[in-house]
Amino acid sequence: MKKVLSRKEFLTHIKGLKFREWRGIVLHHTSKPDYSLFAKKPDCAYWLKVIDRVHRVSRKFKGIGYHFVIFPNGLIGLGRDVSEVGAHVKGHNSKFLGVCLLGNFNKDEMKEDQYISLWFVLTSLVVRLGLLPEQIWFHRDFAATDCPGEKLKREQIRNAVRRHIEEMKEWMKG
Repeated sequence: MKKVLSRKEFLTHIKGLKFREWRGIVLHHTSKPDYSLFAKKPDCAYWLKVIDRVHRVSRKFKGIGYHFVIFPNGLIGLGRDVSEVGAHVKGHNSKFLGVCLLGNFNKDEMKEDQYISLWFVLTSLVVRLGLLPEQIWFHRDFAATDCPGEKLKREQIRNAVRRHIEEMKEWMKG
């Protein structure tokens, strides 16, 4: 199966998935790799493998801890299966899907393609799982971290999802 998808491919992909019961979504950033490293090697499949390897070797996880990774170019990487508990927010993994943005949002300004994919992925998951935008959280809501970066504002992201829910419901019908 293809591991890096366009938005259109992602929408088709999640329509057929069997999800476990989730209470919400937690948003992360990689911090490293950041935009400068991605610019030197803009290969999403490569970076998905790097994240997977770091999680396996350094953190002793059974594989990538996030369910989805959104790249600066707007492509979407498939991580851990959505029927499996993630490894991304200690003490809460069984309750929340993990979505990660490649970048460091303490210093990087999010690129437009990545931002579009962010609201697209979050909105499609909210619609597919019957969640509310208020069930989108940041890693820093659960741990002493600045993840997903000080430049990201939770309410701004939730509002983007709210604005697109009805549109996403129509897209998911098609």
